[in-house]
Amino acid sequence: MPLPGEEMISKRIKFSEAERSRVLRALQRIVGSERATANPAIRYGYSGTSMVLPKAMPDFVVRPRNVADIQKVLLLARKRRIPVTPVASGTQEPSTYPWFGGIVLDTLALNRILEINVGGAYAVVEIGVSIGQLAKALQKENLRLAMGSFPPGISVLGNYLMTAANSHRSSGIMDDVLGLEVVLADGTVFQTGSKAFGHTYPALGWHYPSNTFPNVKNLFLDAGGTLGVVTKGAVRVYQMNEAQTLPVSAFESYAQALEYMKRLSRANLVQHICAWHWPLYTIIDHLGRYGRGAPAEILLYDPWTKPDERPYILVVPSMSGYREVIAAGEQAAKRITEELGGRIYTEECREKWPGAWKFFADHYRDHQPTNQFMGGFGEGFPLMPMVIADPNRVAGLEQWGLRFLRKSPLRLALSYYSHSLDQCRSVFLRMTTFVSPESSPKEIERAAATRQKYLEQAFRRYGAIPVRYDYGHPPGAVLNKTGGQAQVLKAIKRALDPENILNPGMSLSMYGRF
Repeated sequence: MPLPGEEMISKRIKFSEAERSRVLRALQRIVGSERATANPAIRYGYSGTSMVLPKAMPDFVVRPRNVADIQKVLLLARKRRIPVTPVASGTQEPSTYPWFGGIVLDTLALNRILEINVGGAYAVVEIGVSIGQLAKALQKENLRLAMGSFPPGISVLGNYLMTAANSHRSSGIMDDVLGLEVVLADGTVFQTGSKAFGHTYPALGWHYPSNTFPNVKNLFLDAGGTLGVVTKGAVRVYQMNEAQTLPVSAFESYAQALEYMKRLSRANLVQHICAWHWPLYTIIDHLGRYGRGAPAEILLYDPWTKPDERPYILVVPSMSGYREVIAAGEQAAKRITEELGGRIYTEECREKWPGAWKFFADHYRDHQPTNQFMGGFGEGFPLMPMVIADPNRVAGLEQWGLRFLRKSPLRLALSYYSHSLDQCRSVFLRMTTFVSPESSPKEIERAAATRQKYLEQAFRRYGAIPVRYDYGHPPGAVLNKTGGQAQVLKAIKRALDPENILNPGMSLSMYGRF
C-alpha cells in the first residue's frame, strides 16, 4: 500500500490478504462488525449501475451510522491512502463507480428528516432520506418538494446536488438546496449558508443559501463526492395550493413547443413545463398500461415520422395557485397554444394515452414520485446525451440531433424530452437513445463514440453545455475546455483533498492530474 507522504491516488490499490484483514478490522472498530464488510457478494452490488460503463469492485463496503463515523472512516482512509467513494441511493449517473477500489461509503442509513419548517418553507434532511419518504412526510403539512421524474427510492440530496436533477422549476430559482453540511477529507465538518453562523449562534436556521461570503455550497453541486461527503442539507419545500392543473397542449414541431414553453415560463404562469416527444410519451403510456415492454411503432418509424395522427410533441405544464388565478392561467394557456398553431389536448390525452396521463398527473399535478418514467430505461441501456442549450439555437439542435443519432447503431429507440430552465433563459434537452442489452461491446463502443460526436457538435454549433460530468473522454478533457476555471477547480481539489482519496476514479476523470 502507498505510505503517507506519497503522491495522490491515481490507480487502483492492491491489498494483500493481511492488509485487507487489518483495514477491515479497523473499519469494523469504527462502525461495528455488521456495518463494514469485504464480502464479495455484497461488494458486487456496489460495482456500478445499468449505465453502459465498466463495473468496478470496491474492496470494502461501509455503512456509517452518523457524522462521527464518516469523520473516522475518512481519517483512516487518508492515513492509509485508501480511496473512498461516497454514495447515497446510487441510482443516477455519477452513481457507484469505485474505479480505484477501496471503500464504498454507503450513507443511506443516515435517513432522518430532521425538521420540516412550515413557516420557513424548507426541510432539513440527512443524505439518505428518499424522495418518497420526504414527499409522504410533507403531505401531512400540505407541502410538497420539487421533483424530477425520479422513483421514490432516490436520495433527495443525492439528486438535488446534480444539475438538472435539482432544477425542475421553469420559473424562478435554479436549485432547491438552501444549505449543506459537509465532511472534508481531513475530517472537518462545516455547514453552509445562514446555518454556517450556527457555529457561533446555535439557534440560527437554514433559511438563506448565502451569508455575505462566497457561496461555498455551490462547490458541491455536480462534484460527485470528489470534494467532500455531504451528510445533511436544507431543501426548499412548497405549498400545495388550492388548485392544481395541467392543461396538455399538442404541437407538430419542437419549435412551436419551445416558443410555448418560453411564453408561459416568462409570464410566471407555470411552476414547471416540459415537452415530450412522441416516441417517449408512447413508451411511458405503454409502461403505464402494461408495466413493461415497448410498443412496436417506436421501433419501426424514424423519430421525426409519426405512425398515425398522434401529436408530434406534447407539452405539459404544472400550474398551481388560487382557483381564480389558475382558471385565468388555463385560459391564457389555451389562447397561446392556439396562437402558435397547436391545440389543447388534455381530454384526448386522458382518453387515448391513459398510461402517459397517469404519469403526467402523478408528476405535474399531484407531485408524487413515480417509477413509471425510469421504467422505460429498463428496456435497454441508455446512452443519454444531455445538454443545457441556448434557447435561440436549441430548435436547430433538435432537428440535427435526431438525424445524426439515428445514423448510429442505436436502433432500439430514439426520443427526447425538453424543459424550460430559469424562464427559458436556458433549455434542457435530453436525447434518450437506447442500446439493446444484447448489444456487443463493439456496438456499445460505437454508440458511445456517436454520443461524444453529438455532444461536441451540440457545444460547438448550438451553444450547449454538458449536463453533469460527461464520461468517456480522456482525463480532464471536458474541464480543460473551460480554461481558467479548470485551474481554479483543480486548485480547490488540491487544497481540500490533496491525496485524492475522495472518489479518485471520478476525480481523475473529471479534473485530470492536479
